[in-house]
Amino acid sequence: MTAILGLKTAEPVLCGCCGRYSTSVGAVEAPGMSEVLWSCDACKVTSVLKVLGMNTMKLDKLESDTIGKVVKEVSADLVELVLTSMWETGSTDLTKVDEARMKVIAAKVTDSLMLHGIAAKMLVLYSNELRRVVAIDK
Repeated sequence: MTAILGLKTAEPVLCGCCGRYSTSVGAVEAPGMSEVLWSCDACKVTSVLKVLGMNTMKLDKLESDTIGKVVKEVSADLVELVLTSMWETGSTDLTKVDEARMKVIAAKVTDSLMLHGIAAKMLVLYSNELRRVVAIDK
């Protein structure tokens, strides 16, 4: 692997560690990769090197624990969204919700701006918690 330090991009790119946009400060080239992984100011190239060594097909304990904490933070928001969507579609009795009605509720949830806000909240919480746990932000 080759690390290229001090490199800046003209356009913001995603950091290879935290996934947030940045005008990067470094890049890492790995054998067999078609693209370069960039590093933001907060993560530094050393963190991106650690990411390259990770198994991307399953979560490790750190990631799983982090997701668990994030889910606890947003679960009430998700329940509120589903219940609100049910109410707005006239589905106030769960015993009367058939498959067709469930599709209407699911479509309302999927199209909701609140869902997008919850997803954004989850991503920010996940990124911040991972950084805290691996002591990137000191």
